[in-house]
Amino acid sequence: MFDSSYKFRYCNYQDIKQGQYNVRKHILTFSCKKKIQYIVHVEEYPHYTYGVKFYLKNHRLSRRKYNLLTNLHDPLSVIGTCVEIMLYFYAKNSFASFAFIGANSLKEHTGKNTKRFRIYRRIMENSFSPFTFSHRTYEDKSAYLLLNKDNVEQNLLEKVEKVFAYCYTKKEI
Repeated sequence: MFDSSYKFRYCNYQDIKQGQYNVRKHILTFSCKKKIQYIVHVEEYPHYTYGVKFYLKNHRLSRRKYNLLTNLHDPLSVIGTCVEIMLYFYAKNSFASFAFIGANSLKEHTGKNTKRFRIYRRIMENSFSPFTFSHRTYEDKSAYLLLNKDNVEQNLLEKVEKVFAYCYTKKEI
């Protein structure tokens, strides 16, 4: 589906506390074809769940960094790089599940079924097999969960939803 992705670099990680949860934030970077740098945070939650977030380095100080559009006209390669990063973590942990939110742009007044969410959903459906991952969508929050079918932990979906809801949205899904 992707013509290309960019070479990414793992930088480091930070251990942080989010409420009752211990989270390891992995920090990666890559540069697009215009030599502009992106930062990717892969937050490692309990139950082998990884939350993927990315933004332009130039936007790092903005509280709206996830809502800003880049106008670089390179979404497939950028998203393709994030998929490659997800596959990198999956190769390191065969029980890995993934979660993310398609943040609303500044022009979208609601976080429900955002344009980013609709695009990400199509890409995930084409990139991750339904035989390996259960695809869960939460359109009212523009949230997506790829639940790893190899992880047979008891009540995994409920546990991951609880962590995801708290760490991403600070409220229940």
